[in-house]
Amino acid sequence: MLKRSKTDEEIDLDAASPGGRVLVVNDDPDACELVARLVESAGWPADRHHDIHSILDQLDGGAYVAVVVDSLTIGITDAFKALDDIRSGAAQIRNVGVVIIASTDTNRLFAYQSGVDGFVVRPAHADELLEVLRTVIGRSNDERVEFRRAQLMGGATL
Repeated sequence: MLKRSKTDEEIDLDAASPGGRVLVVNDDPDACELVARLVESAGWPADRHHDIHSILDQLDGGAYVAVVVDSLTIGITDAFKALDDIRSGAAQIRNVGVVIIASTDTNRLFAYQSGVDGFVVRPAHADELLEVLRTVIGRSNDERVEFRRAQLMGGATL
């Protein structure tokens, strides 16, 4: 569940730098809708997807700049399998920014080893998730690769 630590008026929607679509993946339709609406409130069009196993088909059909995967209902194993599929896909797919929402911090290192670009621990605050998403989308693919390497070397979290 996302918590708002700031009111809608306090979230800087202009800082989002929208451009491109975001795919929100969660097999719980209500939770998926909540995250998708948050993403849309920051200026990105968001598509909802409920089947982690067909994520490549969905990504192949759209011009996505990022994917937000909630691992709570999907399961961390399936989330990392999908991440592996994304990173080994065609260039258009493998260069998409990926943000994982996880229930604990225990899988953070494995997530960065697997190719995640942003990691948010539940309960996620709306402004925290948007900050991570903005950062991931704002980085080039090369910058995201360098960021993941830094995380593996004990760098700062985001």
